[in-house]
Amino acid sequence: FPKRGVRNVPVENKFGQSEKIDIHKAWTLRLKMGKPASKFMRVCSLHFKASDYCARYLGVTGGYLKRYLKKNAVPSQNLPKNSVIEGTKSRTRTLRTKPIVHCEKLELLEHHV
Repeated sequence: FPKRGVRNVPVENKFGQSEKIDIHKAWTLRLKMGKPASKFMRVCSLHFKASDYCARYLGVTGGYLKRYLKKNAVPSQNLPKNSVIEGTKSRTRTLRTKPIVHCEKLELLEHHV
């Protein structure tokens, strides 16, 4: 996760206009995590386009390419539709709305067994 206050990146707002916001905030908004990001959190490569990476050649003999995320990259692929908290709330509601079997019905069921 990028540090707060390091750089601003252009992001399209809900009105379709481009505005510059802090990259940390842009990542948090895009990923809809529902909790504060820590400095230890990482984001999977599936959330970025191939153009968000640059490659560097490493090694003298039999070297290899290593991908690095560009400094202004913001997650844009496979993004969540809802935040983690929103998903949890709806699940809790469905658990609570299960039908309640009243005592009278239980007695009837016991007599049939």
